[in-house]
Amino acid sequence: MSSRKYNFIFLLIPLILLILSCRRTDDSPPDGRYPYQTALHFIIKFDSIQDRLDNNGGLSVIPGGHSVQTPIYNQIAINEIEFLEDSLTAYGYGKTLLSEENLFMNNGSLDLTMYMPGETQTTFHWLRIYFSYQNVSVKCKINGDIVTGTMLSFLKTHTGLYPSQIGDSIIRNDSSRYQGEWFLEVDTSGFGTLLHGQTPQGSLTQPNILHYSWPVQTNSMYVLTCPINPGLYFNKTPSKTITISVSTNKSFEWVEHSDPNYFEPLDGDTIIDFGIRGIKVIQ
Repeated sequence: MSSRKYNFIFLLIPLILLILSCRRTDDSPPDGRYPYQTALHFIIKFDSIQDRLDNNGGLSVIPGGHSVQTPIYNQIAINEIEFLEDSLTAYGYGKTLLSEENLFMNNGSLDLTMYMPGETQTTFHWLRIYFSYQNVSVKCKINGDIVTGTMLSFLKTHTGLYPSQIGDSIIRNDSSRYQGEWFLEVDTSGFGTLLHGQTPQGSLTQPNILHYSWPVQTNSMYVLTCPINPGLYFNKTPSKTITISVSTNKSFEWVEHSDPNYFEPLDGDTIIDFGIRGIKVIQ
C-alpha cells in the first residue's frame, strides 16, 4: 500500500472517532436545540362523592330554596392545564401543558398524553385547570313524567366553535356564548323540546384554593385550582402518570318553585349553577 493511502487512513481514523464522540445519547440530550421532554399520561376521573366545594375551596352549603342533583358527564372541554411552582404565580405564567381546547369523553376515566418540555429539575406544588363547556345528563320531571335531559352549558364565555348536537336537537355553533348560558333538551310527549337560558352573572361556582392571591376573574375565564401534595418533581423523567379527580357532587343546582324532589323546567324551576365542585391530584 502506498504511503499516500497510509496517510489518508491515518487522518480518517481520528475524524471517525470525533464524529462518534459527538453523537447524542438518550440520557444526555443537548441544551437548546433538542429540549428534553417528559411524557405525561393524565387520567381524569369524575367523582360523584368527592367534596363539594365553594368558590374559596371550602365545603359548600346548599342555600335554602335551592335543590341539587349530581349530573352524569358526557363531555367536558378543557383549554389549559397549568402547573405552578408556588402560590404567587399569575394566571398564564405557570407551566402550560395544554393550550388548545380538548373535548374529553366520560368513560369512567379519560386518558390524555402530553409532554412537559425543558426544565431538568422542577417541583410543582399547585395545579390550575381552565375549563370551557360541558355536556351532561340530568333528571327532569316533565308533565308528571321523569325523563333524562341533555344539557350543553358554558363555563366561560366562548367565541369559538362548540358541539352543535344536543340530544336530538341541532343548534348553530357560530355565535358567541356567555358564561352561564345553557341549552337543555327534554322529552315532552315523545319528542325533544330544546330550552335555552342564562344563569345570573357570577353564579357559577369556581373552587379556587388560591383565591387569596389570584381571585377568580368572572366571565373572562373559568379556572379551578388545587394543591399538589407531595409536590410533583420532574428530573428528566421519561414518563409520569398523573390522576386528576373532578368533583361532580351535586353540581347541578336550581331555584325550586315546584316539587322539591325534581327539577321541573316547565313549572318554574330556574337553573342557578352548574359549575364543577372541585379538583384534586391523586398520586
